[in-house]
Amino acid sequence: MSKTCSGLSLTLRCREISSSMLDYLDGSLPPEEMLMISEHMRLCPDCACFKATYVATTDLCAKAFSRALTDTQREQLCTKLREALRTA
Repeated sequence: MSKTCSGLSLTLRCREISSSMLDYLDGSLPPEEMLMISEHMRLCPDCACFKATYVATTDLCAKAFSRALTDTQREQLCTKLREALRTA
């Protein structure tokens, strides 16, 4: 039984789309599957929204992890981690 997205019966289920999103975004899927996912997202607002959220989240994470910590920030982080481990 396929999921209905906005009243449309689609061949790829939304769950399959979400589990393939990373491979879809990096272009590592076979061309036919890339096309099917693109078509599904064109017809399914939920999956299109998931893709947009996924892209935004990965972009934010990349930006956050690309910044180097200062010595002070690193020491503050280590202190907080040590405190958290002591109280755990």
